[in-house]
Amino acid sequence: MEERLTESYIKVTAEEYESLQFLTIVDSLKLYANINGESEAVVFVSTDGTRQSVTWSELYEKSRKAAQAFVHLGLKEHEVAALNIRNCPEWLYASFGAMMAGAIPISISFTYTDTSDLIALMEKLQTCSLLVMDPGLDNINWNILRQVIDECNASGRVTSEKMPFLRYLVGVSFDQVGAKLLKFSDLLNENHSDIDLPKVGPKDISLLFQTSGSTGIPKVVAHTHEPYVKGVTGKHIDVMDAKYKLFNDRPFAWSGGFPFSVLTGQTRVTVSGFCEHPEDRVRFMTETIERERCTSVFALPPLMHELIKRQNELPPDWPVIIILCSGQPLTKKLASCIGKSCNCCWLKLVLAEHKN
Repeated sequence: MEERLTESYIKVTAEEYESLQFLTIVDSLKLYANINGESEAVVFVSTDGTRQSVTWSELYEKSRKAAQAFVHLGLKEHEVAALNIRNCPEWLYASFGAMMAGAIPISISFTYTDTSDLIALMEKLQTCSLLVMDPGLDNINWNILRQVIDECNASGRVTSEKMPFLRYLVGVSFDQVGAKLLKFSDLLNENHSDIDLPKVGPKDISLLFQTSGSTGIPKVVAHTHEPYVKGVTGKHIDVMDAKYKLFNDRPFAWSGGFPFSVLTGQTRVTVSGFCEHPEDRVRFMTETIERERCTSVFALPPLMHELIKRQNELPPDWPVIIILCSGQPLTKKLASCIGKSCNCCWLKLVLAEHKN
């Protein structure tokens, strides 16, 4: 029988919490909504030049509305809420809304057209009663899912003999698909302010991450709020301070792209998952970083190599002073990004073996 991980492997002592202002991700959302209000929490940029921002108060209030709507729909505490959504504001509201509802969010992906990986994952999750999804590029995800659902309707109910735990299905950006699903936008417009949400504690599971799946079907790893709050807000990761505006285009579904900036009050700039791919990705990213005046960049080694190559093309007022990198081995050559790519006095390379 496969071993199931039910708690985080990161342990934190009680003494380490003495100076913290909050103990859970949910608490941090409320705190920064009060402190930062109408300041930007997350900015989504697109290749067509459009820009969409989510303020701290909007992030908290819409996540709370999503939580109350989920509870009204029937989602129960400690059940799993699966998300198959590209980077967009709805991903934020659905993920943090699930947390506020006392449920456990997990971002999932499925690629096999025979649905085998989706069914295997849902069997592993067991208590996954809610799926919030967008149709995928060229409707690929919807075309896979509809093979294994028996019935769904605009009230959010869904039945599936092959996925018996799944009870609710909510769609994001399904306007052009024609499927009869409960729209997430309609769900947010519902008023369930009379619903009391559960108290979320630091030892409750905050979210589930999937491993890379390099040895087969990805494993599911649980993380409580406690280690994330301490790990991200700890002094040893001071580069995530709110004084740095972060550019990170990685998917929210990946641990390296998860919006942990909500634990530090840091503004995060990312790329909308619904825009066309840029012809020159590096140029688009550098132009975005310059325009948004991002002072911190999360970059995987390939991007760092490209920045080194294009150092002389960067503008004289290039704002980046910190480059963060993790999850992959770094070569000594990458140290040459010190210079025009990054303020040499403040460059910090975070070398870490990143675990999901």
